Amino acid sequence: MNMNYVRRVALILLTIGIFNLFTGCGLIDDISWKLHERAIRLAEYAENDEVERMISETTELNERQKYIMAMEIGRTEYSELKDDQKEAAIKIEMLYEYLEEKYPDKEFEYVNFVLESLSSHLIVKETSDKKHRSVGATLRWDNKTKSYIYLDNYYLKVTASDEYEKLIEKHLKEYNPNANFFLDIEVKYVDDENQKVTIKNAGGCITIIVEDMFESEEEAKHYIEGFADWLRKNNNYEGGLLRLIVLDGKTFEAVRGSNSITSFIFDVEITYDIFCEITSDNELRFW
Repeated sequence: MNMNYVRRVALILLTIGIFNLFTGCGLIDDISWKLHERAIRLAEYAENDEVERMISETTELNERQKYIMAMEIGRTEYSELKDDQKEAAIKIEMLYEYLEEKYPDKEFEYVNFVLESLSSHLIVKETSDKKHRSVGATLRWDNKTKSYIYLDNYYLKVTASDEYEKLIEKHLKEYNPNANFFLDIEVKYVDDENQKVTIKNAGGCITIIVEDMFESEEEAKHYIEGFADWLRKNNNYEGGLLRLIVLDGKTFEAVRGSNSITSFIFDVEITYDIFCEITSDNELRFW
């Protein structure tokens, strides 16, 4: 028997055996998962040390912290708080200071806070803007640098929303220069890879409220079909939700100052309410 052939066969069998040992038994996946768990535990230990340091170096709450803790747990004295409550108060203030430094011309009202292992999330409302848009900020532990990093999508989403408004206003004015309207736009997603926003990488839900400028519901529907075609071309052919609400003149004037569609939608008489979706396969589906 050819010995080279025997050696080749033996080598192949050995290779298959090693492969089965590590993959057939799921050993590689198991090792990978254990390494992942170990990395998380090490990060948690490191962050706990930092939290303990911050708690020990804090002696009292400022007025904002007292206001929020009174609202959340009914206590304002730092010495009376449990450690997780002290941690929450400290991290809320850290995130507030981050937002105020980044957006010095804005004012934010507390809404909610979620304390998690390795990351915490603050939700506030921008009261300096008449739309009262929600703002989310995150404090995340980076175990490589042994420090916290701050994240928020406020600027990106607000910019995307404003870009939507400019485009829609342009389209409406081209359709009818005398159109009276206002908009309610909710941006669902922005691509923040480069910290820049264009209409082409923002997905959202668009509601257009107009004073009656259509002769019939069919004409209104025809407008929204044309708008959907235009939006697809100007929105990178992304999907989204569209709603056209047509009101008579008296009702329009009564509700145009509202901050939210839901605050009036069930209380007024609507002439036409057309709701549709640009689907993921680029079709227009009416509901």
